[in-house]
Amino acid sequence: MTVAIDIPSGSALASQARWARWHADLSEMASEPHPGDARLAAAKLAHVHLALLALVPAIRKHEELGPLKRMSAWIRDQLTEVSVDSLHYLASGKGDAVEQRVYQRMAEGQSRAAAAVTQALHDRGLVPMVVKGAELRHRVMGGRAISSSSDVDVLVAPGDIERARSTLQEIGFSHSAYDPSTGRLVPIAMEKVLAHEATHRELYPLCRLSPLALSSDEIQYASARRMMPLFVYQGQALLMEIIDLHKSLFIRMEVDSLFQRAVPSHYAGAVTLSLTDHVWTTALRFYLESSTIHQDPKHRDLAYLVALLNEPGIDWNLLVQTVASADLRPALFYALRLLTQLGVAEVPNWVMDALHVRRGSSCIDFGCRVTRALGLVEGLPQDLRPYSPQALLA
Repeated sequence: MTVAIDIPSGSALASQARWARWHADLSEMASEPHPGDARLAAAKLAHVHLALLALVPAIRKHEELGPLKRMSAWIRDQLTEVSVDSLHYLASGKGDAVEQRVYQRMAEGQSRAAAAVTQALHDRGLVPMVVKGAELRHRVMGGRAISSSSDVDVLVAPGDIERARSTLQEIGFSHSAYDPSTGRLVPIAMEKVLAHEATHRELYPLCRLSPLALSSDEIQYASARRMMPLFVYQGQALLMEIIDLHKSLFIRMEVDSLFQRAVPSHYAGAVTLSLTDHVWTTALRFYLESSTIHQDPKHRDLAYLVALLNEPGIDWNLLVQTVASADLRPALFYALRLLTQLGVAEVPNWVMDALHVRRGSSCIDFGCRVTRALGLVEGLPQDLRPYSPQALLA
């Protein structure tokens, strides 16, 4: 009898070796107590961040990497702050950790809300486009939550924005806020709604409150923490379903071409961005949130970007043309350079050259914050270079 043996290719073996190195490193670094010295702490935290990003392709492929040592409290708090603590639970195969279970319940509740909203919009002849985490969670992570997300982002044609608002209001959404004293939503003053919409590319958030089934230990965990949009009132978990209705995504970027290139969404009746558009919009979102204006980087966006860059079919010519015409090169250049240096993404050399910041930009160039957000000033320190694919094959 002949037995077929699946032998990993050379590139697959190299990937597995690299993942094993990062996994072992992560297990040690994330479990160590705070060193007491601020500079040493920053270096350790940067190393943990880099290890998590490097392991995203393995997590995406459901690779069995083995258990990790328990995270120290200070590392866990820092990872939670930038929405990537889930990557540690997923890398260790502990999807059953109470933290991850709560994140997953929230994500599933938001997916149900997204499905209801997109179906309602579709039924009224509108074309909803689901963007950001609500879509990417399913597209690149198999529906698994990466920490907690506050809302579901839906883009409609600018001329359809008021019809979309009315549709959501018809199915129970309103411009409102949660009142912890009553466990109910209270209306937001119309002046506040109008002031917000005068300066934003999306409507004031539309909200609906729904009960969420959690186990007793999940209720206890959520009660002890601020996990907006998840609340616990008199022992009942409540999920505030928040919909951000967008009429555009970024300044100087029209939406017609995005709809022309759109592909079917995970949600019936909706569309989503093409793979290429997902890549540059995810990179730009991280870039903007790392800016001097926001200073609120969510490393989850970098994790999504790593996963997207590992998908086949990116139209690099279109990406360069789109980004260059909108004068957004720095956003892509710094993020892609970091991820290629980590060895978790491959970008053609000509693309990096076409996006290089030396070509100039009228936008403020704060791209160095991509690495600064990881505790680094510029580029990667030398002690991390051995983890590159080239070093492993040497």
